Amino acid sequence: MKEDLFTYYNDQASNKALIYSHMYYFHKFYIVLIYFSMLMAISSGISILFLASYPWWCIISLPSTLLLIVFLHALNKVFDKKAMKVLKKHHSIISNPKKWRKSKSDIQFHLISEYLLDNNVYVKWKIEKLIDSYTKDNERRKLSPLVAPSIILAISIPNLTQLLTHIYAYFNALDNVPLNIQNMDSPEITINTTVFFVVFIVSLLIATSISMLNKVKEDIKEMIMDKDGPIRNGLITTLENILYQMND
Repeated sequence: MKEDLFTYYNDQASNKALIYSHMYYFHKFYIVLIYFSMLMAISSGISILFLASYPWWCIISLPSTLLLIVFLHALNKVFDKKAMKVLKKHHSIISNPKKWRKSKSDIQFHLISEYLLDNNVYVKWKIEKLIDSYTKDNERRKLSPLVAPSIILAISIPNLTQLLTHIYAYFNALDNVPLNIQNMDSPEITINTTVFFVVFIVSLLIATSISMLNKVKEDIKEMIMDKDGPIRNGLITTLENILYQMND
């Protein structure tokens, strides 16, 4: 029953079955663009470290990353509109771009509820057992992080502070300041302000990329880790919603 339910969900009720399969190439392009934006954001951050030696790298990567982020933001709205149209065309559900995920969840709820009823599994303890089993499957296949995020953060902050200190010190050295800035009344203020805004923009780009990546994290996990993990997570969420309804 467990494997049969998973197969049914994957083939009939998963995000891929309900939405993504009907806009296959656009969805793949969207995911690839997410990856590319992340790589460009990382490239922009690295280019700051080699600004003196390779200024062209920074000049190209920073604007390119900004354009990618803007384009990705616009594409995200297109994605929502396409998903809404898929619901209307293939599932006769009228929604709007901001609420299509809720409508999709409702479809999953009804499909799985009917399946459980038809197979005599619409019982609280059976559903709880299924949820527990799928959760254990995810845990067994999960890649444990080598270092906890809190440890990474604790190590990174002092190192980043030292790095920024060296960057400011480097550009405050008179020999490393461009001639047009040296001739200004307050070259130190100008160079420090410039470095600050460059670092701020790069940080903002990276944070924005991570935020957008988080929206499609299940698709990313499916591509690079356990391909069944996101599907199981979706099924677990649907089963939990059914349990809540039963409790009511």
